[in-house]
Amino acid sequence: MEYEPGSYQALEIKQYPARSLRETAEGRYWRRFKTPSVVKQFGPVSHIDFCQVYPYNFAVTAATRVVVYNGHSRQVGRTFGRFKDTAYSGSFRSDGKLLVAGGQDGVVK
Repeated sequence: MEYEPGSYQALEIKQYPARSLRETAEGRYWRRFKTPSVVKQFGPVSHIDFCQVYPYNFAVTAATRVVVYNGHSRQVGRTFGRFKDTAYSGSFRSDGKLLVAGGQDGVVK
């Protein structure tokens, strides 16, 4: 068959065998993890503290704020921003009912 303008040659569609899905132990291990949560902070993070009791919240100290996140949903629970300058070491008490942080002015709040 000669090539003519406006004509085409039909090609045979190649068929490949279906790929078998084999579940490996390593694949199951990595599938258990959730996607990471990336939250933009207002400055460099200087300290992260995890509560030792349920609901296992965690406090992130960054710049002039201490932000408490829910341990399960990773959503912002509470923000403490009453520092005039840099906040330092937001930490939970061992029973998880008190959060303290120091400021550059020397006051613990």
